[in-house]
Amino acid sequence: DDITREDYEKLRKAKENYDWEDEKIYKLNLSTRTHNGLQMYGIDTIREINDKTDFQLYRIRNIGRKSVSEMREKIEQFRIKMEEE
Repeated sequence: DDITREDYEKLRKAKENYDWEDEKIYKLNLSTRTHNGLQMYGIDTIREINDKTDFQLYRIRNIGRKSVSEMREKIEQFRIKMEEE
């Protein structure tokens, strides 16, 4: 299939406006405990995690140092992956 110039421009603009932080947390492949804790607290996107301090995250039920460390590591891996694309 040939791509028209108009289609190409739409794709280019969409990519420019894309922000990986707006992705849903399930894309991080977090442990079930961590994922469920975040969902129960109403956190659905990576941005919502990044907007919180570690201390704020610790206050979420079932989220401790290991969970916060897991989140930060997975977010960094995801960020690198998205920036390479």
